Amino acid sequence: MHHPEPEHFALGVFLIFIIFIFVIGYIVLIFFTNSLFKCLKTVKEENRAMAPGLAWLNLIPIFGGIWIFFIIVKIRESLSREFLQNNTPEPSNDYGLKVGLAFAILHWFGFVPGIGYFLVLVSIVCWIIYWFKISKYTKTMIQATDLLTAANND
Repeated sequence: MHHPEPEHFALGVFLIFIIFIFVIGYIVLIFFTNSLFKCLKTVKEENRAMAPGLAWLNLIPIFGGIWIFFIIVKIRESLSREFLQNNTPEPSNDYGLKVGLAFAILHWFGFVPGIGYFLVLVSIVCWIIYWFKISKYTKTMIQATDLLTAANND
């Protein structure tokens, strides 16, 4: 009976682990992109700086790493218009722009030798904060719409 060489076995296990991490990461990216899509879809059409469906371009490898900059800026513009129209603007008028750009920029610096791993970790923290902010804005818009609908039905 032939047994695989230990180094071949270890390489196989390592490759399976890398593929597993990639698949899990892509699934998380799909959920994140869905949050961006829902945020843009919740903004009234006249206040949208981009069509919600364009958020899905974020899933294209490499291109998505560039496209995210455009999405972050356009979401900020859309949210700014929406909350201004509803007379509830955020005092800073930021709508996640700074932390969003920080995550997108730091992500690209992950290739810098020596400090790349640290910058990727900081990028992940900024990304999580950005995701929570976008989800919070989406929830706020949905609640405002529900209140308006309830008031109009009375």
